[in-house]
Amino acid sequence: MKIKHKETGKILWEDRKIADFKGISFNGVDLSGANFIGANLEGADFRWAILLEADLSGANLTRADFRWAILLEADLSGAKCMGANFIGANLRKANLRKANLLLVNFQAANAQGVNFQRADLWGANFSGADLWGANFQGANCRGVNLQKANLRNVNFRGVNFWAK
Repeated sequence: MKIKHKETGKILWEDRKIADFKGISFNGVDLSGANFIGANLEGADFRWAILLEADLSGANLTRADFRWAILLEADLSGAKCMGANFIGANLRKANLRKANLLLVNFQAANAQGVNFQRADLWGANFSGADLWGANFQGANCRGVNLQKANLRNVNFRGVNFWAK
């Protein structure tokens, strides 16, 4: 995997082994196609980063900052994203199946066609988000804020919106 800066093209990191990236800044970096499977990215800064088709499945993304990042078709399945910030991010057609998304902020995000199937979204904020065609089948949506979100063609089959 090579990590390049999106403006300069300079290679910032190149290796085949995933390291511990806790708290590191990838602000503005082009990480398209990057492989972060199972990596520790707790508190990492991905603001304005490009993560087209990046694989972050099973990664620890607790409190990571993805504001205004581009995550088109990225794989975050099974990732731990508690308290992460996706304000204004473009997650179109991303896979967040079975992800832990407790208290995640998706305010004003583009989440068209995102797979949230069986994800834990307790307390997540989707206010003003575009969720057109998203799949929430079997997800835990207790305490989720959907105020002013676009819910056209969203699949909420089997979703839990209330405490048991």
